[in-house]
Amino acid sequence: MLIHNVRIYNYLGGQQVRIYKKPVGRCVDIWDDVESTKKEKDKDKKKGVKDEERSNVVSRNRTIQKVYEVTRSNMWEWFITLTFNPEKVNSFDYVGVSQVLSDWLANLRRRYAPDLKYI
Repeated sequence: MLIHNVRIYNYLGGQQVRIYKKPVGRCVDIWDDVESTKKEKDKDKKKGVKDEERSNVVSRNRTIQKVYEVTRSNMWEWFITLTFNPEKVNSFDYVGVSQVLSDWLANLRRRYAPDLKYI
């Protein structure tokens, strides 16, 4: 039976130790897990948090953690910061900026660096 509430992430420059409130692992009684999830959702509902809103927050946090793990687990040759010309791109329009950046990166890969990887 493998149950724990600690996970260690090894990175190039060190380690990160995460301690979880609930045990994670195999052989955890699924009904206990279901009941605790129901209790958490009931608490959130009492606080006025909707399921969709909670799901979005959990998903966003999971994504942020995954990006953090990938960036700490690899050696990087380059780091760049891009600035968009406000006359050409509305930097407050996320969809517009994402499209311009996506097009620029696709062009860069096609012309110069087909094996380019980025986050």
